[in-house]
Amino acid sequence: MIEGIYYEFIGLPCGARVSMPLGVVAGDQPTFFVYKGSRLYGSLSMSGTLRLLSPRDPLLFAKSLRHELEQELQWSEGCPAVDESLGAWYDCRYRLLSLQEEGSSYVCDGIRYLGGLTGPFTRTYGCLVELLVLLTKARAGVWEEWFLPYARGLTWCVERSSRGSEKYVNAALEVLRELEGIRGKAEGRP
Repeated sequence: MIEGIYYEFIGLPCGARVSMPLGVVAGDQPTFFVYKGSRLYGSLSMSGTLRLLSPRDPLLFAKSLRHELEQELQWSEGCPAVDESLGAWYDCRYRLLSLQEEGSSYVCDGIRYLGGLTGPFTRTYGCLVELLVLLTKARAGVWEEWFLPYARGLTWCVERSSRGSEKYVNAALEVLRELEGIRGKAEGRP
């Protein structure tokens, strides 16, 4: 891992059947932030084990946000079982680093590789993940004015880079519609 940059995973805490896209900042002790409004926030304790999946298919991030992924996985001893066909799996032994107004920061006391591989990074993957990052923030009550124009550009990026692949375009449009709906509610529109 290259220090100081975000790596996108799906976080699955052991002891709770919850999943959520999660950006982990690389370093000697990788860190991550969880917003109070997310389902993952209530599933983490002061310390524990968080299983991290780096999926081959970016649609798994969308399944995670819809809370479908955790229903499809096999679980063993409270943790999701490693399914190498889905991508690369890691364990993070985490502990609370700090409490903040919007959420909490955690640190991983090392990340241990468990198995599986990921494919080459695609533009579609990156644009879809960035859309889902916006949605995660918006669902947690964090909103900035640039979110919608940026989301529209990312949706175009998914459409263009996937060459119109229906499954990716539909996922991007679903996220965009939800973002538009969240913004509309914030502005008092039905």
